[in-house]
Amino acid sequence: MTKKASEFVNDLKQALTSFRIELLLPEDERNKLESLKDSDRDVTELSSITLDRMAAAFMQSLETASNLVDDTTLAATSCVEAAGYAYRDDVADRIKTGRKDLALRPLSREYVKRKGNARIGYLGGALYRSIANCEVRVAKRGSNS
Repeated sequence: MTKKASEFVNDLKQALTSFRIELLLPEDERNKLESLKDSDRDVTELSSITLDRMAAAFMQSLETASNLVDDTTLAATSCVEAAGYAYRDDVADRIKTGRKDLALRPLSREYVKRKGNARIGYLGGALYRSIANCEVRVAKRGSNS
């Protein structure tokens, strides 16, 4: 019995949520993300758009890896890492563009007026640049690696 492509992608998106994706950021930038989380503005949260992009990156990597690598564990690892980098790129895009795919607590009008824009997590661009250029570590949830 074969699954429809849409069922496979939904299963894949569900499987991707079982991985922990760590953005390897400098301490200052990690603290900024924690501060955003604490104020109900978690820009790193998974959305359906993020999961779609991660699944697409996984599938694209799978096509490449299955043709180049005989070791299935290595192929699977490279696919999951590709999904991790798609996550990183999506978080950076969310910060840069102010995309509204998550329900985040809005900034106050006074702060937006002072800051000059309503993009959460984007003041001078340092957090965006750090995320856009950082390395990613992906591990199965519950593992210590």
